[in-house]
Amino acid sequence: MRSFSSSLLFLALLLVFLWAPDISRAELRPMTVTSGTGQAVEGDLVSVNGAIVKLWGVDAPDSGQTCMRLNGSSYDCFTASKDALTRLIGANTVDCHIRGTDSFGQQVGTCGVNGYDLAAMMVRDGWVLAYDNLSPHYDRLQGTAQARRAGLWAGYVEAPWLWRSQQVKRK
Repeated sequence: MRSFSSSLLFLALLLVFLWAPDISRAELRPMTVTSGTGQAVEGDLVSVNGAIVKLWGVDAPDSGQTCMRLNGSSYDCFTASKDALTRLIGANTVDCHIRGTDSFGQQVGTCGVNGYDLAAMMVRDGWVLAYDNLSPHYDRLQGTAQARRAGLWAGYVEAPWLWRSQQVKRK
């Protein structure tokens, strides 16, 4: 019986190995690192020594997008998100590990200050939304921000990707 189960295990491992993607064809190269003086361009865009990097896995309100407070008044949530990122960056050095480029050719990366992931802090504080279509990486932090009614979640925010699609329909 033992040899039969060992044979099944061997066969299963062999099948997984044969059907698994060929790692030799994968791009196994180090990620490009950009490091230096940083500045918020938008709530999910940083400029590092002049190079623009989109924060991976999140989406921030766009220019012209407004959000609602609980009292029903609207505010410029694009500027609120950008200002929050500006505060997090402060005078710190920004380090970005470039993951690649998006469909617009823009660099996308995981960026941080003092070893902390900027996108994670922005999601935690409620100033950007986790972009589930890209990755569930920040979903838990977003749930916590929503429960705490932090940042944009203190009222009503339309997901930026939905807001953009409405702008296209209006044109």
